[in-house]
Amino acid sequence: MGFFREMLQTGLIPLEKISEHLYPIDIKEKYFPIFILGAPRSGSTLLIQAMTHYFDIAYMTNFTRNFFKVPLTGLWLQQHLFLKKPSMTFNSEYGKTNRLLGPNEAADFWYQWFPSGKDVYVGEGDISEETIYDIRQKIMGLLRISKKPFIFKNLYNSMRILPIRKAFPESLFIVCYRNTVDIAQSILQCREKIFGSKSLWWSVPPREYDKIKNKPPLQQVVEQVYYIYKQIEKDLSGGDAEYVFNLDYSDLCNKPTQTMKDIKHWVEKQNIRLEEQFDLPNTFQIVSGRKISEDDYKKLEHYTESLAGKIG
Repeated sequence: MGFFREMLQTGLIPLEKISEHLYPIDIKEKYFPIFILGAPRSGSTLLIQAMTHYFDIAYMTNFTRNFFKVPLTGLWLQQHLFLKKPSMTFNSEYGKTNRLLGPNEAADFWYQWFPSGKDVYVGEGDISEETIYDIRQKIMGLLRISKKPFIFKNLYNSMRILPIRKAFPESLFIVCYRNTVDIAQSILQCREKIFGSKSLWWSVPPREYDKIKNKPPLQQVVEQVYYIYKQIEKDLSGGDAEYVFNLDYSDLCNKPTQTMKDIKHWVEKQNIRLEEQFDLPNTFQIVSGRKISEDDYKKLEHYTESLAGKIG
């Protein structure tokens, strides 16, 4: 599958070059990228599912992820192969959605410019001006073809805020918050489900990874969450607060439609139009409370309290 995908993308590169010069953006319209940030297990997948269901908004899908080297061509193909956008499902497994048009983090798209592995933090001066220009050109191309706001959900972007803001000073950020103990507990469960051990690292490593990697697993996951949010808040602090929307997981679950209306109001304050399309359920089920042993749960609470309690 990987070899076929590589061959297909290589063959589509000439079309991609043509696409880069087509679809001039309507100067009457104003489209910016929107980025979802946060710790893993903070409700970010449910958020992008809700937003891409409720709004007529563009996003990376399980289809377009296969065209990470030629994303403009992939988006063009998607628009012509799937003429009618289906309503969204709200199921996922560790951030992965089903259906071809389900949201996708499109990791390979971002790895063209940013590092993978455990040392993933990127400061403003850590990549070249040429790379910044290339990122902007690719995303502007997606905006031109979609002719609507484009939302990205890849939580590793929480460690890439400064170069993203340099490429797009006008970009908007939604930061997902959830009870820290619930996040840490869910990360532990993911570790055990995916790797069979709560000692093996899973998902976004903060800048302090080397500092926390040898700590006990329960302390490690709490500090993973803590340092991710600490970095997000630091890297967003130098910009205009109007470009940041802080979202609470419980609000999204308890009043999803009102939360979408709040997001719409916030986005439209930046003169960006968001069109509504499908209704949402009245509520989503909140996943909260103890799901692990009482002893482990108390340890998570202790480590969280030692880091000044709930983050956000």
